[in-house]
Amino acid sequence: MLLLLCTSFSFSFGFSFTITGKALPAKGTEIRWYSFDKTAEVTIAPDSSGRFTIKGQLNTPGEVQLKAFYKNMVYPVTFFLFAESSLQAEFNANSKSDFWLINGLCARCKAFEKAVSMANETLPLLTVEKAEKTVELYRQRARKIPGIAQDEYTNMHIDMQALSMLAGVVNTQKNQLAFSPFTRALFAPYLEAKSRYCSFSLYRSLQAQYLMQLAYDSAVAKQIRSSSIQISLFTATLRQLKKNTTGLPEALTAECLYNLLLDHKDPAFRDSVTIAQVKELCADFLQRYPAYPGRSRIELIQRFYTQPLLRNTAPELTLMDKKEMEFKLSGFRQRYVVLNLINPYEPNFTHVTAHLRQLQETFSTNKRVQLLYVHAYSDQRQWLKLMRADTSSIRWLLPMESDYLIRLQVTATPVTYIISPKGTVIYKGHPMGITDELLKKFLTGRYD
Repeated sequence: MLLLLCTSFSFSFGFSFTITGKALPAKGTEIRWYSFDKTAEVTIAPDSSGRFTIKGQLNTPGEVQLKAFYKNMVYPVTFFLFAESSLQAEFNANSKSDFWLINGLCARCKAFEKAVSMANETLPLLTVEKAEKTVELYRQRARKIPGIAQDEYTNMHIDMQALSMLAGVVNTQKNQLAFSPFTRALFAPYLEAKSRYCSFSLYRSLQAQYLMQLAYDSAVAKQIRSSSIQISLFTATLRQLKKNTTGLPEALTAECLYNLLLDHKDPAFRDSVTIAQVKELCADFLQRYPAYPGRSRIELIQRFYTQPLLRNTAPELTLMDKKEMEFKLSGFRQRYVVLNLINPYEPNFTHVTAHLRQLQETFSTNKRVQLLYVHAYSDQRQWLKLMRADTSSIRWLLPMESDYLIRLQVTATPVTYIISPKGTVIYKGHPMGITDELLKKFLTGRYD
């Protein structure tokens, strides 16, 4: 069992910060903020002119996130703080570039932002064969960013970014994760949870995953020893997880339960867990952490388990191509629609699109099949520019409804849906699970 060790700090932490800002437009905009060492999100109401003031305190350096809610859309911005700070923030929903502008960040704060951006730019380059070398190159480059400083805190953040990237690499041939960050020497120095690290979301998330894996392995080992599955594996894992989180900071405990729910977030993929179990655990979580930053995702899980999309009617969507022509998803009735939602920044993007491109070539002459490719989690203005410059055979599309992720019950990307000619979702899963043989079975009506 992982224990929290109260070690002496090598830094003198604990500081306050003030953010004065303005929201444009003022009417109908709501501002929220939280720091990653908290389990609650704070709402700030702008005045009639859109001005707002945030006063907060951090026990350790870490990340702070501002969110603007406007017209059913969420606009987040995340930045690092390391000392007493007085910042100026401006949110402009009509901006053609950055929706948020943050002024007053120190050089080290900006350096950490650049390290995160560098990690996002590295993600699409990761392959199973070159992932370790690519990640190591990232670590070396990140440490040379001007202003980032060289200390234990910085090293931890960069190492966690590297481990997080490796954790997302998928071996598409074996259909499994290629690396386990918890078995690597890079993770070893951080096995013992230290309170000064708990404010970092990356560390908190990886520690939560580690605890969950520990709980899962313990549950499986216990059932193997007893030679029977006396209770569901989900229930056994939950029991072990509660034992492993005893005495840990509340933020880390909440993250563990949060990740457990996210691992079972889609009723289309549920295994060893009942609808009643997930709904009950969601209700308990929301009661225990009423202002948790990820509360909205847990509420969505509740909703998805109440009305699962699989085997039900597909939602209506409006899609736009690079020529800004719009059309309805329902316009493809009488065909089998293979709808693919992909985030171009995620690992294995190249492998996934190559697989889908091969499917497209296989069924290019079949008028009963229509393949669609949608940019997920994307700013429309940004991706419209990229779509116009794209010369590949894939016809990228943008969703026009702001709530399209909720309509499609998207819990992670990439995700593929097969919609029958009757408008029913008959498949929901990873795009690598779609093969020409599977599509041919659908075409014969065996799976409708």
